[in-house]
Amino acid sequence: MLESSRKNLFSFVCSVVSTIEQMLHYIVQGGDLSTVHIIDVTGQVMTISEK
Repeated sequence: MLESSRKNLFSFVCSVVSTIEQMLHYIVQGGDLSTVHIIDVTGQVMTISEK
């Protein structure tokens, strides 16, 4: 039971983080889709710009 709720909490946190990342992604690039942000599991952000 505890394991189940722990997995649910983890997936919830992941979805929230994902949503926030998408919002930040849009704000940072000012709506310009030429900049791509790749977020890996460690939470580091690599920015790839297509100029």
